[in-house]
Amino acid sequence: MTRRLGLALWFFSLVCATGAIVLVITSEHEDSPLLTGLTAPSVGVAFVTAGLIAWLRRPRNRTGALLTIVGFTWFFGMLTLADDSIPFTAGLALNNIVFAFFAWLVLAFPTGELTAGPARLVTSFTFALTTVGQLRAAACVDGIVEKLAPTPTFNGDAVVERLVSELG
Repeated sequence: MTRRLGLALWFFSLVCATGAIVLVITSEHEDSPLLTGLTAPSVGVAFVTAGLIAWLRRPRNRTGALLTIVGFTWFFGMLTLADDSIPFTAGLALNNIVFAFFAWLVLAFPTGELTAGPARLVTSFTFALTTVGQLRAAACVDGIVEKLAPTPTFNGDAVVERLVSELG
């Protein structure tokens, strides 16, 4: 990976974090939006930053790439706080995938490669559980989407008003 690509990915993580902050602060589902908006996206940026540094220093080692992927998939969880139904549904479907990539990262450390059979099996099971299992669980729970689904409106002025009220 080149430094230019690394810098572009890092800036993209900042864009994702900014989007996550806006989602959290404008969300009607979060009890403490300012605290969550400032702490939760920092986890994703921290993983991406650490991953890019590791990836640039040792490009043949996959650990840096896995750290970067964990950081970017962390932002999927923020989508469940959206007040629009499309990002909310995408977040509901993808919010747990970060745990599959994290399991892969832990089991593949320090080389970044899954060499043992049991590690591959656990990682495969985790991916199945966090994708197909997540969708199946959401479909089985009676009325979960209706209970969790946000109102399908978005007001850009609400972003500014919520920021001003939280900060001021």
